[in-house]
Amino acid sequence: ENLPSLKRLGVYYCRKIINLDFLPSNIEKLTLQNLPNLNEIRGLSVVKMLSFLKIEGCKDIDSIQVLNDLEKLKEVRIITNTKIIDGDMSSLIKIEKVIFRDYKYYTHLNENFKAVENKKRVTT
Repeated sequence: ENLPSLKRLGVYYCRKIINLDFLPSNIEKLTLQNLPNLNEIRGLSVVKMLSFLKIEGCKDIDSIQVLNDLEKLKEVRIITNTKIIDGDMSSLIKIEKVIFRDYKYYTHLNENFKAVENKKRVTT
């Protein structure tokens, strides 16, 4: 915790990053972009204040189940050729805003989340 006031972090174009074990726990908004060797995100489990996560152009992520542990997470974007290898998108169900590219083997489609998002808007 050398940077206690750090709330937003963007990590871009880093070939050597394979996991997120280096993250400080106080991050609220995180962008991971073009990290071609990132393959697991379990390191997010310590980032309990995270409300926004964008994973863009990071190839193949093994699983996003760690997102179940992040109660403050409100928005997730998994875009630009980032694939979730286990295909289990159920950890996104509780999140208010979700954007991702559909793949046949995913357990849920992007449109399933859009319907829930629209329903929330109508009821609030």
